[in-house]
Amino acid sequence: MPLGYQPPKFQQFDGKGNPKQHIAHFVETCENAGSRGDQLVRQFVRSLKGNAFEWYTDLEPEVIDSWE
Repeated sequence: MPLGYQPPKFQQFDGKGNPKQHIAHFVETCENAGSRGDQLVRQFVRSLKGNAFEWYTDLEPEVIDSWE
């Protein structure tokens, strides 16, 4: 992250509700804060909690290598 970068505050997703809506909110929040591309991958885990966080952190590191 660039020096002085302040990560945005994310709505956290716990696996309940609409995942597409969560991702749309996440992308909008990141873009408004100046995050793009691979920065979204690094930030995404910060928007998860509970079962969704556990699922994401159990993935093999090479499974997700870009936001696309």
